Amino acid sequence: MLSKCYTSLVICATLLLGTADAQGANWGGFDSIRNIWLAGASIDYIGSGPLSYSTTSNGPNHVNYIVNARGANNVNLNKFAYPGAVTDTRYATPTTVLGFNPIINWNDQITNMANVFTASRLVGNASSRDSLFIFLGSNTGNDILNTYNTTTNQAQTIANLIGTIRTKFAQIYHAGARNFVFLSVLPAELIPRIQNRGPADIAAVASFARNYQTAVNALITELRNNPTYRGQITIFAPDFTQTLRDIKSGAITTGPTAGYLDRSGFCPDALTIGVVVPPNPDFTSPNCRFSARKYLFHDDIHFTSPAHCEYALNTLRSLGVTRTPQQLGCQFA
Repeated sequence: MLSKCYTSLVICATLLLGTADAQGANWGGFDSIRNIWLAGASIDYIGSGPLSYSTTSNGPNHVNYIVNARGANNVNLNKFAYPGAVTDTRYATPTTVLGFNPIINWNDQITNMANVFTASRLVGNASSRDSLFIFLGSNTGNDILNTYNTTTNQAQTIANLIGTIRTKFAQIYHAGARNFVFLSVLPAELIPRIQNRGPADIAAVASFARNYQTAVNALITELRNNPTYRGQITIFAPDFTQTLRDIKSGAITTGPTAGYLDRSGFCPDALTIGVVVPPNPDFTSPNCRFSARKYLFHDDIHFTSPAHCEYALNTLRSLGVTRTPQQLGCQFA
């Protein structure tokens, strides 16, 4: 491989980066995964009770599409993500979500996950090699949204949050976890809630998200190079930021999101379709210009299912998996 460096630095860099991402001793490829473990925030309303089926999209979310890529009969989805969660309540305030109190935050989710994973390994229902741990970017989004205008020291807040992630990574590693996906910190300044607050808030959120992502990237490098973990772990770190920006701007003219007719607002009447009853992408209302599937945003924070399809495709590509939207059963705008 090194001989190729003399003829193409690009090829060499690509090969070396690919090796760094996917050569942990316990990574057997996506087709060897039988268990997916999720920690984060509002991917879907899990818990129990009447909202247990509901998503924060108007249809399947990116995790559902990742499961479809593996085959629903081939993988168990172990969901510990919880609505409104932040990484650590010592440094960020959770989002209040009706019907979910107390909120189980990310650091406690990891403790619960480690306990369940350990028990599953003991009875033979899961192993280090057949398990993929996905750290959703949603809790980091809540960290930003609930902290950007209250913290007096952004750098210290980010350092504290990264410290929690580092500590909890060690905990889940010692429980036997070896294969990870760190989803990127998304550009939260694009959401309607922040766009409607004006330039100062947009700039503050953009700064927080950018600096947080830089810190997460540095942590991933640190973990990969840690002598305890090196050679044992595989961390995939797909970055959805530019794709989401392109969806928002309309630069992507093919695929599930090409048919969006409103990329800035949302249909408030469709919110209850996602929270109270099973989501309906074709929901229409005289108070809204388009059907629910035609909006980029489902509410003032979350995007709709067609964008989740692109999110899943982006993640799958980082895992070396090639699928089409049709193969994933994606919703098209």
